Amino acid sequence: MFIAFCSALFLFGLSSAFFVVLYLQQGLSLKELLEPGLIYNVVFFGRLGLSSTLIWAPIMILSVAGLPRNWTQETW
Repeated sequence: MFIAFCSALFLFGLSSAFFVVLYLQQGLSLKELLEPGLIYNVVFFGRLGLSSTLIWAPIMILSVAGLPRNWTQETW
């Protein structure tokens, strides 16, 4: 579960940063982006990052759930 939590946290941060870059590439200046305030931006881009995390959650859960199968070694 710790691996899944770390993966979700990393995906959340990466997708939030990706949305910031997308807004800057579309022509929004950094001054305009920071104008509403830090709290507003954290909530806004955090919501976008959370939606990306929720979309990828089933795929991530399935891949993380299959990891322990490879951790055992059978000796006969």
